[in-house]
Amino acid sequence: MSSMVENLVSRARSAAVLDELAVDVAIDKAVDAVLESGAVEALEEETVRHEMNQRLFGFGALQNLIDDSSIEEIWINSPGKVFVAVGGRSRQIDLNLTQFELESIVERMLRPTGRRLDRSSPFVDA
Repeated sequence: MSSMVENLVSRARSAAVLDELAVDVAIDKAVDAVLESGAVEALEEETVRHEMNQRLFGFGALQNLIDDSSIEEIWINSPGKVFVAVGGRSRQIDLNLTQFELESIVERMLRPTGRRLDRSSPFVDA
């Protein structure tokens, strides 16, 4: 389902300037098209809409971790190596991001901070 949601997010991004009403309309159109194709059942519709909103306005698959008050810190070493600190102890979690997803999340996190992540600055705290 993740690749399908990525495709829907790409459609919604290209179909609308990120103004909330336009994005809601674009999401509705994209989800309706997928429902009509039979790729998603109506029962999954809310899950798809929620995931699309998280990817467009939040931090995608990381948003639940960010919202969890017990998580003190999140480290991302690569798309398949995500660590969290809870109660002063770090552990790797079972979360596999795609390269596209990771780049998109990092870009959104860093944009308001003025920081960057590239070859000349390969580590960043945000």
